[in-house]
Amino acid sequence: MNYIKKLPFVISLLITILVGIICYTKDVDVKDIYLRMAVCLGIFILPGILYKKTLFQLEDELNTKTEKDAAIKSKNRTAAQKTESTLKSSTSEIDISKENIKKDFDADGNTDEKLDLSSVESEEELDLQDEFSPWDLNDIINYKVQKK
Repeated sequence: MNYIKKLPFVISLLITILVGIICYTKDVDVKDIYLRMAVCLGIFILPGILYKKTLFQLEDELNTKTEKDAAIKSKNRTAAQKTESTLKSSTSEIDISKENIKKDFDADGNTDEKLDLSSVESEEELDLQDEFSPWDLNDIINYKVQKK
């Protein structure tokens, strides 16, 4: 990170030296060379500062993203552990209920209790609950054909 802090100055310094060498080879007056170099130094340090700030913002965003990912992973681990413990407890409850069912049945497979069939609906009641009617769809198709 120390290199990034020095980056604006290094970039502007290199470009200023390059401008100085080019002006010297073209036999420009020394006062003009110094003036051009000073202007070049001032102009190119500003984009370097913006570049440095952008790099620091990217680094901060990456750090926050990795922290969020780590937090999400830890939450997922705890959720997985909770579901695992829930599954273990539910399997033990299922085993207990299986044992209770086995106790309720006789050796022949019959039970002493009678089943309550009053909650079962008849087929007519189930048919009345159906909302789809093929005639409605047929009427729509006929209407569209007649429209054409």
